[in-house]
Amino acid sequence: MSRPRADVAIFRLPRDRGGPPCPRRPRSPEETLALPARWYLPLALAAAAWATAGCDRSPEAVIVPEFDLSYSFESELEGWTPSAADLGAGSWAAEASTERATQGTRSARLSLANPGGAGKVWLTRELELTPEKDYTAQVSFDLATADHGVADAWKLILTVRPTAPGSASALDFQGDTSSGLATGTGPQWVEKRFVVPVRTDEEGLLYLSLGVWGTTPGTRTYWLDNVRVLLTRTD
Repeated sequence: MSRPRADVAIFRLPRDRGGPPCPRRPRSPEETLALPARWYLPLALAAAAWATAGCDRSPEAVIVPEFDLSYSFESELEGWTPSAADLGAGSWAAEASTERATQGTRSARLSLANPGGAGKVWLTRELELTPEKDYTAQVSFDLATADHGVADAWKLILTVRPTAPGSASALDFQGDTSSGLATGTGPQWVEKRFVVPVRTDEEGLLYLSLGVWGTTPGTRTYWLDNVRVLLTRTD
């Protein structure tokens, strides 16, 4: 898991806002030497500002994510907590697996026997951020799925909230488990991407949940790998 890094903003001086105007004619060396000494420092600062901003450039700002987190389940579940709900007479499993992977040699394997057509299985990871701030969460992960058509695909669970989901009612469902392939046999790896606006609580906590909701009866297995979360402050 990569460590959080500080929010960085790089700004260029805006044109015609608080900086010196573009000179029409530079002073000669004789004119400059004739100025009182108290003018030398402002001139030097002005020259530095012109060199940095230029007279024909518009303002720019480059913001990088405050947190860039990644998980590939090489050390078991790496702090993710497995959960399930609405199983009826079914069963489930969520564990690290060496069966297949896109990063390293392991992935997280989610299995669901779902006779009632309502079962849900997911993993949740606690994230520590800056308290009471708004973020944009960009979540991506690799999904190994044998669901290649849209009609029989199950729903994906993707939840980013300031409280851990204690029941199925606290989950959000976005997208589906389909690979989108016209033809396919057996599990195929596909990338899933989502963007979610979120706000941390007074302790700076968020909970990310990933999993599947079995919307039809049956038994299926999926694998998750290369989970990446980019969190960028928006306030």
